[in-house]
Amino acid sequence: MTAGTWNFTNLVPGWRPFALRREDPPQMQGWRGEGSAPPGERRPDPPLPVSDHLLFDVGDRTRHDPARYSEAHFVFLNRSAWPEASRVRDQLERWFGRYPTTADNPARERRDLRGRFRSPTDVVHTSAFFELLLHELLVGLGCGVVVHPSVPGSARRPDFRVTPPAGNPFYLEAVLATGESETAAAARARLNSVYDVLNALECPNFFISVRTSLSL
Repeated sequence: MTAGTWNFTNLVPGWRPFALRREDPPQMQGWRGEGSAPPGERRPDPPLPVSDHLLFDVGDRTRHDPARYSEAHFVFLNRSAWPEASRVRDQLERWFGRYPTTADNPARERRDLRGRFRSPTDVVHTSAFFELLLHELLVGLGCGVVVHPSVPGSARRPDFRVTPPAGNPFYLEAVLATGESETAAAARARLNSVYDVLNALECPNFFISVRTSLSL
């Protein structure tokens, strides 16, 4: 099973869609929004306490600024004080509390998923989210789910062994399809850094429009 770009629409009760990252290039830059300064200008927030049993840090959050173009999905969701972000975090913690239902080493599986979910690399983070989503979906459908089961006659361990309420058991491998090459992803990351620098400019008398035609 493959996943592409993800969002939480209809997954969290009462959640309203919001952008984890502003995908469109900046068109009007005659202002400086809260939190728009590049990393070197903002005084770092004090770190929140970390719990090995939770996906996200614990503590009060005070950042209400939107995600920067170059900001990782997890980093933004972990630090945002938006009510929408809080609801998403709460729902994901509930899902994580049920993971895994069955495994040879449940503690190891939780550590592995948590570590990948907290990655500042979006592809790694999203892949872990997709596995957590599939686990929750299968459990909600009444399936028996074994995480990374052993396979007779093979050294490989697929993501899940699924036993549906009716029918035969099957193995399920979660694969993230980004539709983007490493070269294209690197170019997009460089362009996002440019957008963040432009957003930090104090330029009240001008508008800036950005168009790209070549890879950076």
